[in-house]
Amino acid sequence: MVLTDIMMPVMDGLELAREIFQRELPVIVIIISGYPDFEYAQRAIEYNVRKYIVKPAKYSDLADVFSALRIELDKNATGGERQTNETTGYYTQIVESVKEYLNDHYRNATLERAAELVHLNPYYLSNVFRLTTGIKFSDYLTRIKMSKAAELLADRMLKIHTIGPRVGYANANNFARAFKSFYGMTPSEYRGTASAAEKPQEENHEK
Repeated sequence: MVLTDIMMPVMDGLELAREIFQRELPVIVIIISGYPDFEYAQRAIEYNVRKYIVKPAKYSDLADVFSALRIELDKNATGGERQTNETTGYYTQIVESVKEYLNDHYRNATLERAAELVHLNPYYLSNVFRLTTGIKFSDYLTRIKMSKAAELLADRMLKIHTIGPRVGYANANNFARAFKSFYGMTPSEYRGTASAAEKPQEENHEK
């Protein structure tokens, strides 16, 4: 892969991209430029430039681009189907380790800690997780927290305000907002709905 600026001495970035394209070199070109001009972008497309990034570019944007391309290159690496299967198995193993970590440490789990666990860059791990599971790391973690919160709400001996901290929300309002966004109702409404659903069973049991 080549990351090149548009403005360079001797040969600018578009000329470099054209040379690589015309020589049919197996090189992925990414251009970074201070010119958000459509003409430049159009010429870049003609030369098969994969990404045209406009300055100022954030580090996270560059990391996401290169992480996604690395995953693509790994999957298309020489060695045929065997290599692809090995790569897929490697990613699956990473994701399973991360899932186990999240299930055990959902209360204070972070992407950075998960990345340290599997010895990967956080941005790269984020892309691997999303492409392997079809869901973002943050959304998967939220899903676990909300599932655990629902389980705790089933225990009427627990006060609702004590449940948020147990699943990683120090602020009660943040917990209530996250819960409502996920389930479409507040924690107290959820508990009330669960109680109403269980009532007929309790009445039948008493009879």
